[in-house]
Amino acid sequence: MGDPVVVKLGGSFITQKDRLFTFREKEVKEAVTALKGTGLSLAIVHGGGSFGHPVAKRFGLSGGTFSKSSAGVSETRLAMHNLSYLLYIQLGTAGFKPYLINSSSLIRMDGGPLAGYSTLLTELVRTGLTPLTHGDVQLFQEGYRIVSGDHLSYLFCKGLKPSRMVYVFDQPGLLKTAGDPSSVIEELTIAAAKELRFEGAEDATGGITTKIRTACEIASLGVETCFVSGFDRDDLIKAVTGEKFKGTILKR
Repeated sequence: MGDPVVVKLGGSFITQKDRLFTFREKEVKEAVTALKGTGLSLAIVHGGGSFGHPVAKRFGLSGGTFSKSSAGVSETRLAMHNLSYLLYIQLGTAGFKPYLINSSSLIRMDGGPLAGYSTLLTELVRTGLTPLTHGDVQLFQEGYRIVSGDHLSYLFCKGLKPSRMVYVFDQPGLLKTAGDPSSVIEELTIAAAKELRFEGAEDATGGITTKIRTACEIASLGVETCFVSGFDRDDLIKAVTGEKFKGTILKR
């Protein structure tokens, strides 16, 4: 089946971010059905959207600081697991065989990657399963901290050496002007991407700024990295299969 593709299903696509705990069932069903139709091996990461982020922010949990208190840890993880369950059902219905992995199965308490995690991922893909993970709250030596889905996407790419990485969210690529779909940035170098600045787009894991920084790290691994809307199934399929699509390509 060739090299796998890593897909990050962003929280802005799979949930309605302005409505607490609201899953876009219809849109997700259509998207994962389209992804299954490509016949490619996938590894999937998903964001928190209106599930994990509001809960984490309510308890002051973030990806930038450690918390010595366990307040909000169970609640945030429950919200993420509930969202994973909803996505899991849609993936299974579409014909995928998802295998849910917690961040603690990938990352040590000192922050480094667990030995053998790459073998775990490659064996799951080889045997026909679809590795699935999500942003999480993990206990480190310094305390509890959010592990972003973007960082997990990087680990997936480093471990699997995929043909490409596709960020799927609620707009047609990265936009020069917020809210203007006609201002899509079609192609970026790593250097140009590092200069991009977006105001008012942060969440518990750093928002679009963190995504772009991590995307640059992924592209530096030699992985072509794409940004595309999940609402346009044709462009989604093209981005995943390596065809020309409406969206943004970050050149490796």
